[in-house]
Amino acid sequence: MTIADRARRLRRLLGARAYPVRWADLLIARAAGLARGARGHERAHVLVAPPRAANIGDQAMVESFAALLDGPLVVIDREDAGTLPVIPAAGPVRLVRLPALLYGLGPRHLADVWRFGRLVAAARSVSVFGADTMDGAYAARSSVMRSRCVEIAARAGRPARVLGFSWNATPRRAALRALRAADAAGVRLMSRDPVSAARLRAHGLRHVEDVADLVFADERLDPGPADQLLAGLGARPVALVNASGMIGSWFDQVPDYWKIVQHLVDAGMSVVLVPHAHRVSGDDVAMGTAVAELFPDERVVAITELWSPAAVRALAARASVVVSGRMHLSVIGLSEGVPVVVMSTQGKVAGLLRLFDLEDNTIEPHEGMGGAVNDVVKRVLVDRDEVARAIRARLPLIRALARRNAADL
Repeated sequence: MTIADRARRLRRLLGARAYPVRWADLLIARAAGLARGARGHERAHVLVAPPRAANIGDQAMVESFAALLDGPLVVIDREDAGTLPVIPAAGPVRLVRLPALLYGLGPRHLADVWRFGRLVAAARSVSVFGADTMDGAYAARSSVMRSRCVEIAARAGRPARVLGFSWNATPRRAALRALRAADAAGVRLMSRDPVSAARLRAHGLRHVEDVADLVFADERLDPGPADQLLAGLGARPVALVNASGMIGSWFDQVPDYWKIVQHLVDAGMSVVLVPHAHRVSGDDVAMGTAVAELFPDERVVAITELWSPAAVRALAARASVVVSGRMHLSVIGLSEGVPVVVMSTQGKVAGLLRLFDLEDNTIEPHEGMGGAVNDVVKRVLVDRDEVARAIRARLPLIRALARRNAADL
């Protein structure tokens, strides 16, 4: 290993363990707010968005939140607006790029905190999407900063909340400290499942509220892409399958998905491989294409680009079952009354399925999981109509819980 390689490795190691200094962030944001305060208020809702570039789940959450608001929205993103999908909303939406707010250190981070403080001073409310990132399991620094953003807002006297999120049984200590500081400042913590809510309350957090994932609140459909795709598949029932590129980075799951898809084909179904993310760190498009290429048969097709959430929702409405490595494809399936089988990552899916009494429909992803997944699929298909009726019966309550994320906004 060269000296340059050692230096890069040391920078990565130190960077992963370094967090922006809390008192510096609070002081700079406060100073920015005081400087901005005399110039009037924009009175827009401010949303710190998830990294929604090339991710249907993140985009679906943002769209669902925007649809519930009654005023203008400022969306803080990491990426440039030209690389991001449009957010359909009733009111005006303005995108602000702050790439170092959640992920950076040093002067660039402090400059973005200053800009964020000015936005907070003019805000009607400030929200952060928690999803499955708040506990630090994926990236501790960005988890810490999501909590700090809403702490800054609450200390500035703005209504602040963490929108629909799950919580790990073993969170990173820095992420828990940051969430405790936000809770102490009065931030509302919207837990999207009862398992996560119990874990949060066990930590002594006081402002935990029970909601459901915001994506359940959005019922908009775009049937055009689904109509075109399904026209070539005949009258057979349809199964949607997602092969997660993130899980695929852990082990070779293609042989297992061959077994899963073959089982569905043998059951008389057409299979559509549906990507939910198209990133270097987890490319569902490449994974789904690799699986579909094993089946030179018109009954198995792979979608090779990311559809809009409304288009995926319309496709799910035509499906008989969903088998997914991504949580939000299962949310979209459930929101259309479709039974789902879900790969559980980091223990965050069981709580979602508990809302529908479907906890047994989760599988821990592992090499050789194809047989276990097929056993669950077989059971689901036997009782498919009864399970679908039970899901639809619970949906009004779940949609009401999802809308609580935006209560009073």
